[in-house]
Amino acid sequence: MLTIQPWTSITAFGDSAVLLPCAALMLLWLWALPDSRGLAWRWAALFVAVAGLVAGSKLVFMAWGWGIRRLDFIGLSGHSAMAALVWPSLFVLACGSAPRFWRGMATASGLLVALLVAVSRLVLHVHSTAEVVAGFVVGATAALLFLLRHGERWQLGRQGWLLAIAVALVLPFVYGHRFPSERLLRFVAQGLSLDNTVYTRRYFREHGD
Repeated sequence: MLTIQPWTSITAFGDSAVLLPCAALMLLWLWALPDSRGLAWRWAALFVAVAGLVAGSKLVFMAWGWGIRRLDFIGLSGHSAMAALVWPSLFVLACGSAPRFWRGMATASGLLVALLVAVSRLVLHVHSTAEVVAGFVVGATAALLFLLRHGERWQLGRQGWLLAIAVALVLPFVYGHRFPSERLLRFVAQGLSLDNTVYTRRYFREHGD
């Protein structure tokens, strides 16, 4: 069993501080090539949709206290969902025009990274099992459906290695930082709440039926 410190290092790969720059680089590379410009918008829309679903599931609880008590569910795990969306997509895109076998291996490798991130959320006691599983399933399903639909066009040809280098250069500057997503969600939830109450997991557990 790994100690907490390695799991903290792993969970950082699911933080928006890392995933947002990676997604932005993917968008930039797709937009730069005329043949893939349409996919750039589709990728951006998918990213926003999954992120919105994660944020919405959390705001519903934080603003109004709606959750699934018996599953200890108060919102999708954002780290699990976004990691499962970004890493498989990024690995496949960086493969360029590699044969289908290697693109499949890239997809599996990306999902493995996301799975480790999801497990880290459980080991670190940040989320319940239901939240992590639901988040991972949402992100992985979105990524796989997107890759299946656009797989033949979801490639950068010889530009793939440039994307991989760009990500490698950016990672040292963003890895280990924490995006203030919870703080932002609390601010929004307070505005949506009828009495300015922001519900927490502790309140959820202590005020059971």
